Amino acid sequence: MQVFCSTMWSVYFLAISLLATNTDALKRHKLPSHLSRRPIVGGSDAKILDFPYQVSLGRRYRGTHFCGGSIISMDWVLTAAHCVDGSDPDDLFVRVGTNLLNEGGVTHNVSKVVSHADFSKHLDLDCDMALLKVENPFEIGPMVKPIPLAKTPLKSSSIIVVSGWGTTEEAGDLANTLLKVEIPVVPHWECKWLYGANKISENMFCGGRAGKDSCQGDSGGPVVSNGILIGVVSWGEGCARPGYPGVYADVYKLRSWVLENSGV
Repeated sequence: MQVFCSTMWSVYFLAISLLATNTDALKRHKLPSHLSRRPIVGGSDAKILDFPYQVSLGRRYRGTHFCGGSIISMDWVLTAAHCVDGSDPDDLFVRVGTNLLNEGGVTHNVSKVVSHADFSKHLDLDCDMALLKVENPFEIGPMVKPIPLAKTPLKSSSIIVVSGWGTTEEAGDLANTLLKVEIPVVPHWECKWLYGANKISENMFCGGRAGKDSCQGDSGGPVVSNGILIGVVSWGEGCARPGYPGVYADVYKLRSWVLENSGV
């Protein structure tokens, strides 16, 4: 069955953000503009043993990291559709089993890319999910393991963990080692109020606080709560800006699409 997508913090923070929009476009990403997310801001070092589902997505002709992803089975990775939009599978690889940027672990070539049919980068990245099938199955071990998908709705009181090699500040350099950050979920109504109801669909959720966020280079990476994959890093205004939490694709809301297209 095809899945179709429908399209405070404090008032103080909002006031600051509204003032900033007069002088700056405020787009976090560089995909072309806001479509490419994000490194970890305000986080700390992470060990791949604690994040064995984390992958680095790279391009073969460059050999360097540009997005993250999550192992969800022996041969499938879940990432963001905006990361691989228009990409040829032959140009892509995933690196697993290492917390180092662009080195260590094991690389796997990608044989298939499946983006959500309702993904639209012109509608603020609704349904921002894609599946990557690797040519050879992952060798499961302590540093390479799939993560289960969310089966229940995310609670607004949850604390979530985001990981990746993204930049530690806007327009900064990628991190050399895997980073993590714990952030609170922002209530859905508040996220819609901050960004505008037409930009936040029911397939998204928000999380973060001033000084702690994902950033460029983290796109496609895992958002986890209690060992369960609940989101995919998607987009946001800048990185860790007051009044602008990160926006994530909701795994629970899009779970049926993932299952139907991967067989997980």
